[in-house]
Amino acid sequence: MPEQRKSTFWKVILAIFVLFSLLIGIGIYRVLRPSAHVPEKSVLILKLGGELVETREEEDFPFFSQAAPPGLQELMSALAKARQDERIKLVVLEIGPLMTNFAKLSELRESIDKFQTSGKQVWAHVSFPGDPEYYLASTCDRIYLEPYTGMFIDGLKIELFYFHEALKKLGVEVEVVRRGKFKSAVEPFISDKGSAADVAQRSALLDDADRHYVQTVAKNRNFTEAEYRRIINEEAFISPQKAVELRLADSLTGLPGLKKVIRKAYGIEDDNDRFFVGAHTYSRVTPESVGIEDGEKIALINVVGGIFEGMDGSAGADVEAIVRSIDEARKNKDIKAIILRVDSPGGSAVGPDKILEALDSAKAEKPVVASFSGVAASGGYWVAAHASKIVANPLTTTGSIGVFFLKPYLSDLEDKIGVKREVMMRGKFADEFSFFDKFSPEAYAKFDRYIGEFYDTFVKMVAEGRKMSVAEVDSVGQGHVWSGERAKAVGLVDELGGLDKAVQVAKGLAGIDSAAA
Repeated sequence: MPEQRKSTFWKVILAIFVLFSLLIGIGIYRVLRPSAHVPEKSVLILKLGGELVETREEEDFPFFSQAAPPGLQELMSALAKARQDERIKLVVLEIGPLMTNFAKLSELRESIDKFQTSGKQVWAHVSFPGDPEYYLASTCDRIYLEPYTGMFIDGLKIELFYFHEALKKLGVEVEVVRRGKFKSAVEPFISDKGSAADVAQRSALLDDADRHYVQTVAKNRNFTEAEYRRIINEEAFISPQKAVELRLADSLTGLPGLKKVIRKAYGIEDDNDRFFVGAHTYSRVTPESVGIEDGEKIALINVVGGIFEGMDGSAGADVEAIVRSIDEARKNKDIKAIILRVDSPGGSAVGPDKILEALDSAKAEKPVVASFSGVAASGGYWVAAHASKIVANPLTTTGSIGVFFLKPYLSDLEDKIGVKREVMMRGKFADEFSFFDKFSPEAYAKFDRYIGEFYDTFVKMVAEGRKMSVAEVDSVGQGHVWSGERAKAVGLVDELGGLDKAVQVAKGLAGIDSAAA
């Protein structure tokens, strides 16, 4: 064998050996994952920054890269365990810039409140907090602000961009077929401003979030609502020293200084950072090891992201995996109830309907409770419409019972760039879905009827699940998005609360002792 071929052969063998060893290592690591060492007098450090996802998938080898911040469910689990864990004396939230909604922050705040019932404290360390970050920090017992930063407490807003005019300049227009005057996702492509219906519904959502935000912070920091609104409207951009003067922060210190304060307050004489336990390490602490007894089993199944058939879970909800999980939970006699946790703006019709069909089968055998996180709209509401009970956060974006179809057409762009198109057809409507022309009037009428039938099916399905008349669902449908609080008032939600509330509802329906874990 020539030397070059020998060299290539052994390189291939070596690569296969390394890959095989790596796969074996992953398996061993996941099975024999090292347990967490949590010393007495430990402080749990929970870092929050960037997008607050619903749940963060476990990494096979977290030491290959910096661990991503925990998701909402991981944070709530850590707080629940720490409440029972006598080794944890304090929790510190290290809050960076957040991309999330107030429904998720509200649920995390409730978990912090529950932790504080143990008599332990939660401290916050913040750097350049805006309104969402400060809302979360305000529920903590102390707020430490990074020196040489500041606070941007300037109020809440909803901002949308409209592309209709820009698209026209490019030679692109969009044709829309929809049912629901509030189904506003199409408006940025066909208008230069929001419709009256959309402005009204967005204003209501903003009013609910603003009221909750101001009331919560005012209560937590001992302001009147008027005092805190004055800070928002008259102070807004606040220096560190001014933040302390206004009682928005308790002290100015960086993280090294905060650790010194903690060591002194909690009698930690060792300078070693082993007493400061991160979320990733603490995730290896089992609930049983801190005295949380394993009671009757309730399955938690997440539907997160867009719901489209064929998704693998990396870019949206994995429909096939969700259906399998529901079927497995239905067949498992040890599982007494199912909680479907929804954080989805919707998707196609096929994916949500497959999930709904699986839930209908499960509901015939055991209770199914839907728990809404940040958003449960359109297909995100569809999947849960037949649940035994629906639980939503007061600020969950809920509903959007409506249907739309967008078709861009590029005929003007075609003319601008000198493209000529020639079509041969064997069928009267074969070219109607082309991106180079509008629907013909006859085709538009047919497709409009199709979308109307689709909407009627959606409404009837919700009416069946919610025990409402078709007229009642249509009156609160039409693509209307509601806050969870308003959705309860119009009959689309049964209870207000987070995942903990959904667990209690599921226990009640399944006849499980509410005191059991």
